[in-house]
Amino acid sequence: MTRECLEDLRNGVVLAELGGYGDGSYCARHGAGAAMVVMGTYIVDPGDHVPYPERFVFKPSRAHYLEYLRGHVAAAGKSGAKVAVSVVSVEKRDTIEFLQAAEEAGADCASYCAHSTMAMFVHYGLSSALLAIDRRQDLRDWATSIVKSVSISVLFKNGGSEDAGGRRRGGGPHLFRRGRGSCRRL
Repeated sequence: MTRECLEDLRNGVVLAELGGYGDGSYCARHGAGAAMVVMGTYIVDPGDHVPYPERFVFKPSRAHYLEYLRGHVAAAGKSGAKVAVSVVSVEKRDTIEFLQAAEEAGADCASYCAHSTMAMFVHYGLSSALLAIDRRQDLRDWATSIVKSVSISVLFKNGGSEDAGGRRRGGGPHLFRRGRGSCRRL
């Protein structure tokens, strides 16, 4: 994203991801006038019984989701807003491949879901578990790997983190941009 695009978002409305609803047509209907719409959150997982709306779950491999993303990113773009795509997966490579496909499909921004409390991710120390103080380096590793793999900006939306005493601290979106040494808060 360009600096101008970020400035457009700073004072605009963002239609955040809404698992089970936030596909391209939903974003097109409800995102008119927004600065950005976020599709998803999508889950990439090889399992057969993911406790999540089925149409938002994909098996690993571009063949399973690239055409879907092309159609839905184009539909969401009809809202006139910038389009982001949110994903979460147990495997970093699956997350990266999905976000690369989202970029290829025309998404303006990628998003890693760092606020899910679903056991299938937290059990592996991922998603919201990455926000614990002692997991910051793991979060930085995930962010660095993702940012190096796509040329669009990557949003890590989180619900907060714990301090050393286990107290929750305020969260909020963090934007990681390629070529930057650090993240910045929106």
